[in-house]
Amino acid sequence: MHILLLAVTLALFTLPAPLFAQAQQSVMIGDKEAFLHVPPNARASAVLVPGKGGIDPNDPLLRNRAALNARGIATLTVPHGTRLGQAIDYMRKVKEPVALVGVSAGVFFAATGVGRGAKPDTLVLISGSLMAPGKLPAQEALKTPTVLPPTLVMANRQDACDLTPVAATEPFVAWAGGRATLQWIGGAGSGRDPCGPNSAHGFAGADAEVVDGIARFVIR
Repeated sequence: MHILLLAVTLALFTLPAPLFAQAQQSVMIGDKEAFLHVPPNARASAVLVPGKGGIDPNDPLLRNRAALNARGIATLTVPHGTRLGQAIDYMRKVKEPVALVGVSAGVFFAATGVGRGAKPDTLVLISGSLMAPGKLPAQEALKTPTVLPPTLVMANRQDACDLTPVAATEPFVAWAGGRATLQWIGGAGSGRDPCGPNSAHGFAGADAEVVDGIARFVIR
């Protein structure tokens, strides 16, 4: 029996890191409930702002939350409407540096937070509406590029979502005046909704590429 228990214990400790789920804590940021995951020996933190579906397991950021934790990034997943400055301040007490990461509709909310004075160390905008004619563009929320911290823009050339025209990606990076870096990402997916998580817009099939890009950018 002792030998069996030892074998099971050793097997658990040899599982790949992503299989170890980080304990979830519910925390209040103002009047909004957010979800905190802190890996052992965290190297950085990220406030995650999901897309149109909110805090849903199918959201691209939530789908990759455990993989980000496995790379040493503590995460705070927040609903739309959260005061992002408060969320960033909360994560500074967990582990600096602190990134703000938005995907799809979350890009506008992340940009709005920065435009209103939130000060993350880095900003990551993925598959978002960046400039007109996209719906609720980040440029409109930011008002001026001078408020941008070092920013990573991730986009997929195959993104067919009409709300987030990929043609605006390079003009936005130019508008940012050297504050933004562009990374083209892959993924095609098989979802019928071109603006959904299982599509090129949701970088389905390229999760590892996106996680690696985020980790390399936010861990300093």
